[in-house]
Amino acid sequence: MRQVRFCHFGFLVIVMLAILYLFPGRMGDMPKSAISDIHAFYLRVARSKAAPRQVQEERRKRLEDLCTDSEYSFPGKSRNFTKIPNKEFRNLIVIDKLKVIYCFVPKVACTQWKRVLFVLNNNLGFHEPESINQDFVHNYFTRLQRKVNRDTVLNKLKDYKKFLFVRDPFVRLISAFRDKIARVNKVFYPYSFRMLKMYGNISHPPISAEKAEEEGVKPTFSHFVQYLLDTQTEKEIAFDDHWRQMYRLCHPCHIKYDFIGKLETLDENTAYLLQLLNAEKYFEFPSKYPNQTTTSYVEQWFKIIPKPWREKLYQLYKPDFTLFGYPKPIYLFPDGEQ
Repeated sequence: MRQVRFCHFGFLVIVMLAILYLFPGRMGDMPKSAISDIHAFYLRVARSKAAPRQVQEERRKRLEDLCTDSEYSFPGKSRNFTKIPNKEFRNLIVIDKLKVIYCFVPKVACTQWKRVLFVLNNNLGFHEPESINQDFVHNYFTRLQRKVNRDTVLNKLKDYKKFLFVRDPFVRLISAFRDKIARVNKVFYPYSFRMLKMYGNISHPPISAEKAEEEGVKPTFSHFVQYLLDTQTEKEIAFDDHWRQMYRLCHPCHIKYDFIGKLETLDENTAYLLQLLNAEKYFEFPSKYPNQTTTSYVEQWFKIIPKPWREKLYQLYKPDFTLFGYPKPIYLFPDGEQ
């Protein structure tokens, strides 16, 4: 115990020396974003030293406490499991051979995990997961069909290993916007068309994705945020899975997950999960997701978003922040900003 405390003390000393070197003068003169980045760095290092099993116990315990707390509520929490529409379970894939249920969350390494599970399910040994076609693997797996045979489904939810991976909610939104809206995309252009028409002051947006690309017309991140905050949006069509809240995709208060991974600690989490699946001997997880969860990265995107909109967006995604242990990004809510 003394050795552990000494190591933590030694690390704090190093951090303080780095602060003094990088920011000479008084601590009070340091930018808030710099302090927040240093604090986040320390937390990442400290958590990385924790045993993987302990980390998982803490994440499961957090969900259990919040889900059983009668004073904590969020939309859909109190629903009876049997009353949840079947379509809301479409993100849970079942792999009977492995006795695994995986709730995939778009923009949280789901393509890579589907590739890995495909390799394991088909006994491909040392096959390279990244060589598997993306479109193929997205359509390969069987989705959880709750209404086919209720008892069978309940038994699988009880007996199979269930896991998911999550991500900082605001960073996930940025990633979704960059990939599906900022880049002209045929599949997602109907969403872009609505954003341009409703919030971009364009009465007649380009009729097709090709035309939009030719004319250089595309929604801004501000238009995207307005679209998410508009109370009429989901009255017309449900959020796409790429920006649908994670708790709405995976129902963490109705399904007891055995493993909760985070993209911010992807390498450590995947290594441990592959061990649990007895798959670490075949390959390493094909990681290619640099950690971009820094205050400067998020601030850069949100600087054009008015503070009231930021607060509303936070409230919209607050269950994701709370359930999965992500702190409110207070650096986006400085005093006096409009």
